[in-house]
Order: sequence, then C-alpha cells, then structure tokens
Amino acid sequence: MSLISQQQIDEIIERNDIGDVIGEYVRLERKGSGYSGLCPFHNEKTPSFSVHEGKQIFKCFGCGKGGNVVNFIMLAENLSYFEALEFLAERVGIVLDKSVSKEQEEKQKIKNDIYAVNKLAARFFYETLKKSPNAQKYLYDRGIRAETVKQFGLGYAPDSFDALYKYFANNAIAPNPKLLEKAGLITAKKDDRGYYDKFRNRVIFPIFDVQGNVIAFGGRVMDDSIPKYLNSPETPAYSKGNNLYALNVAKKSQSERVIIVEGYMDCIALHKAGINWAVASLGTALTQAQARLLKKYFNEVIIGYDADSAGQKATLRGLDILAHAGFRVRVLSLAEVDAKVKDPDEFLRKHTVDDFNKAVELSKSLVEYKISKIAEKYPITQLESKAMFLKYSTKVLASITGEAEKDLYADWFAKKYNISKDALLSEIERLQSSGFSEDTDNRTRKIVRSASIASKNKSQSEETHEQIRQKTPEEIKLDKHIKRLILLMSEDKKAKEKYYGKVKEINDSEVNGKLLEKLNERYEQKLKTGVETVLADMTDAPEEDIRLLTDMISKWMRPPDYIQACEEILNKCIIIDCERRLACINEMINDANLNREERSALVREAAAIIKERMKYKNGN
Repeated sequence: MSLISQQQIDEIIERNDIGDVIGEYVRLERKGSGYSGLCPFHNEKTPSFSVHEGKQIFKCFGCGKGGNVVNFIMLAENLSYFEALEFLAERVGIVLDKSVSKEQEEKQKIKNDIYAVNKLAARFFYETLKKSPNAQKYLYDRGIRAETVKQFGLGYAPDSFDALYKYFANNAIAPNPKLLEKAGLITAKKDDRGYYDKFRNRVIFPIFDVQGNVIAFGGRVMDDSIPKYLNSPETPAYSKGNNLYALNVAKKSQSERVIIVEGYMDCIALHKAGINWAVASLGTALTQAQARLLKKYFNEVIIGYDADSAGQKATLRGLDILAHAGFRVRVLSLAEVDAKVKDPDEFLRKHTVDDFNKAVELSKSLVEYKISKIAEKYPITQLESKAMFLKYSTKVLASITGEAEKDLYADWFAKKYNISKDALLSEIERLQSSGFSEDTDNRTRKIVRSASIASKNKSQSEETHEQIRQKTPEEIKLDKHIKRLILLMSEDKKAKEKYYGKVKEINDSEVNGKLLEKLNERYEQKLKTGVETVLADMTDAPEEDIRLLTDMISKWMRPPDYIQACEEILNKCIIIDCERRLACINEMINDANLNREERSALVREAAAIIKERMKYKNGN
C-alpha cells in the first residue's frame, strides 16, 4: 500500500472545504455557523443533516452518520480511506507524493507472488476437474452444473501426494517451493526431502478477494472422511477474518441486503437459485473487519447460519457486531417453513426459490430473535419461568434507543405475550433511566481483566471476546473519557506531555490507542494538532467511534484550564477502573469453591480498592 504523508493528508483536508464538497452532493442552506440539508444517506423529508463550517465536520441527527470531509467522500462514493484521499487530492489538484518503505514493498511483492501462484493453482484444479468423473458426479449430484463451476472456478485436487507440486515443478515459470509453502499449497516433508500437496482428493473452492485475486482455497471431501473441509492457512495474502466467500460476486448484485451463510455449498446453492447477494463466512466468528467490509456494499444483513447448536451460537456472536456497524440485522429461520432442514443448500434441494424468499421475509429482527432465544430458555407456560423471561426480555427492549421503534416493539411484545403495555413501558423507562445496558447482569463475566489488572496483554481468544460483545456502561463511560482526554491533549502541548503516559496506561481500546500514537507522532514531527486532526487520524475506524468523536467535536468547548480538565477526567477514569476491578473481585468472592484463606485475601484486596476509589472520589 502506498503511503501518503501526514502533511499531505492535512493539506488535502484543509484545501477541500467541507461545505463546498458536500454542496456538490446535497442542496445546503445556510444555518448559523454552518449549513443544513436533507441527508444523502437515508430518506427524510425534514432536514436533519448539518455541516459545521468552522469545525469542518458533518453530522446527521437522523441516521447518526458523521465525520470530516474524508468520511463523507468514503460514504458518498463508496471508497476506502486512501481512495477517498486520492479522490479529494485530484479534486483540488494536489499531486500525491507517495512513498513506499522497503518493508512494505517486500510485503506487497510476497502478496503479489502468492496471488500469481494461487491463480496457477486454481487453473490446475479447474482443469483437473474435467478429468475426474467422480468429482464431476459429486457436483452434479449436489445440483451444480457447468455454468456454476465456471462462475466460481470450482476444481478438483487429485488423489495424489504431489500432483500440484509436480505441476509447478514442470511449469516454465516454476516458483521457489518456499513460496508455494508460504501460500499454503504444499507442505515440507518431515525429513526435508521434498514436499507434498496440502489438498488431495477434494473438490476445491477458490476464495477470491473483492478485487478478484485468488487469495486461498477450501477443499471438501466427497465421502465421509475427516476433516470434511480443509482450508488454506493464514498467509501474507489471506486472513479469514478480513474476507468473505463470494463477496466479489455478491457486491455486483446492487442489492441493499446480503445474506451470510456458513458454507461454500450453501452460498453457491443460493447464487445458483438467483439469490446473488449471498456470501459465506470462512470458518471464523464474524469480525468487525468483515462487518466494515460488508458495509461498503450493503445496508441490511440476514444471518442464515445452520439450525444446529453451533450455527445458533455463531448467529448470536455475530448479531451485535453487525448492529454496531450500522446494519439492519435479521435472522433467517428456515424451520419456519420446514423444520426438517438445517441449511440453505438442503432447503433449496427440497423447496422452491419462492419458498426460500418467503422464509427470508419471515426472518426475525435482532430484537425478535434475542427474545425468542430467551423464550426457549425460560418457557412462558410456568409462572416462575415466565417471570425470568420477562426480566431478561425487558432488558432487550430497554436497549432500543429510538422512541418510535421502542413503542413499536413494546406494542408487539405486549400483544404476543399478553402483558400490560403501560407496565412494560414503565419498566423499560426505569431501566433506561438507571443507565442500563443489556449486558449489565453479566458484566463481571464479560470484563476480560484479572482482579489485580496485572497484565495489559490479551490473548487471541480474549481479543475475539472483546470483538463480539457489547460494551458495559462502565466501558462506554471510560471510552468517552479517554477520547475527551485525547481531544484536550491535542489542543495543549503541556497537557499532552503531562498526561500522555497515564492515558496510554489506562486505555484498553484499540481505536483510542491508535489515536494516542498518531497524536504523539504529530507532536514529535511538529505537525498540525487540534481536535479536527484527531478526527482526521481515525483511519478506517468503526463507524460508532467516528460518530461519537464527531458528536464530541460538534459540542467542543475549550476549557479555561487544560491541566485541571485533564486531571478531573483522569480521576473519573481511575474511579471507573476501581469499580470494574471491584466487580470482578466481588464475583470471585461469591465462588462457593473458595477456601477461607482465599476469600479473606480477596476481601482485603476489595477493601484496598474501595479505599483507593474513595481517595479519588474525594479528589485527593
């Protein structure tokens, strides 16, 4: 990836006045210190879209989208961050001075080399399929015909230890075996005396990125052998958490919605049936990176994972990530039409496309799905069980922020479960006024920190856990406080010098961590600083972070004393940290398996934290 210097990024943003740029897309009217107009990102009749000329930001109070001029172009033109910068640079005649480090150049070369050998491997598998009656019969029996084979580049890896390796060895441009190994196509023998193919006697599914490069492969057995699926390992060209199968095809559908399924065959079956807006996950829990990738092309996501327990768990893990990315989220339940099928491929072999589309229309919203899962756990046929159902369902309803949407769901819930709507709304209001989050009851289990906060290093499993859960109220407060501290330090060098290290120590957000590093680089390189530059440094950040920072900047008031303002916010951060540690210890104290000595030690630690919290509450 070519680099654009920070000086040029700042120049691009400065020379592209946000009012002028947005005025080319939206009819704006002068209003106070800025402009207003109809939002180009959602349908509305009354203007809720605002442009602040002084702070060079935009914000829609209807759909919540916001940011600076680069964020606007990313949304309006469906571009990546760097593509948007190039677009704006060309608009004002800035010639970009791109530089590439040797390390980046080498990384890109390796990726390009892997793309090249993968392309040759895909061609080999595709041609080999034509010579394998067994593989052809397997695909034919699954309903796959020649046009589908060609569309998805399906192939076959022969039942041979080194057919692919020999193909490359005999090729006129035979690559270094180490490159083939790095690409995940071959594996070195234990005695280092040669190599053998990774994929053998399997139907092959090439995996493409959105640009159409072959980045990896999936292989499926044609019998009951184990493992059923074998996939390429992570390589310099392939990260399964950053890609989705068939997105290169689905993005061309011009559909507002996308359906995510689990397997290659499910996805191909849908495309074959004319549902060309289907993609498949790649054997991993849905990630924020995948959600951001989908958001470039779609606004609504339907999760169509298998009906088995693993599929349902995967569904629950992905829901909140998609909702936080700004999608309308629905969950497909094929059992609504046929309780005997578990996945889309099986469904379409027994039913028509119209039947499948009916199931799509019957798919549950995020709220409906969560409540249906609670109803499965706590049946409403028994009084005590129904009480638990109402307790947890009300908390789901309390997580709804829009008044109209909340009233709509309250009306639906009251009628479906035969309870008073007024009583329901009263309980929802009580929960919301108390600062409730849906995860409040489980917060101690979801805080991935030890009682002593001994280590800041998270394992890969902890990072995945961070990605798939909602933030607790304490974490939301801490995130806002950290962002406010970053904004304060961006405007006052003395505040930055005094508090940078302390803020970095208490921060546990990846986005805020990157902002802190960028801010430090700006000061070290004597570049422009200030609240607007903080927003400019949010490269490829999640939309919720951009919205929050835009909102904070739109209301930004310079404090009379930056040091005092930082000190007060830091105190609040430390108090929150104390409360999180205390919550974790209290849960541990309640563990029935603890002995007296362990419980006493935890009680003493809790008392020390309470003393520390009191110290900061008193401002000492």
